[in-house]
Parts: sequence; C-alpha cells; structure tokens
Amino acid sequence: AQCALASILMHSAPTRPQKMVTHNWGNLFRDLVAAICADALNQEEYDSISQLLEEDLDQLERWLREAGKLSLTYWVCAFS
Repeated sequence: AQCALASILMHSAPTRPQKMVTHNWGNLFRDLVAAICADALNQEEYDSISQLLEEDLDQLERWLREAGKLSLTYWVCAFS
C-alpha cells in the first residue's frame, strides 16, 4: 500500500511539523538536508553541515543529539 514517508517515519502517529521547508529541484538534495540541520542547530550558514553530511555523518548526529534537536519535526514538501 502507498503511504506518505512521514507516516512510515513516525510509525503512523499523527505528528504536527514545527517548521515547513520548501526546495528547488535544481539544488542539491544534500544542501536541503544541510540547511534543515543548520536550522536545527541555529547556524546561519549550512556549508560546514553540508561538508559533515559527506565526511562525518556520525559527528553531525552527535551534535544534533547533544543539542536535543533530533526530535524536531520538519515538513519537507519534496516528501509529501
């Protein structure tokens, strides 16, 4: 059966997103994810996050976990 990615990720629990994110298919998907992570970490720029996505994903996950940001919810229109 078909369903939204959000339903899968949230185990079908109704979840209200805290922020809405739009995108441009002409940009790199990596940069979209980096911008979301940078927002969660209150960073003004996403370039260092983008680099971590390619080189040290574990470090980025540690930063997000230590900052208590892994439970933030974003609506990414690319996935709806």
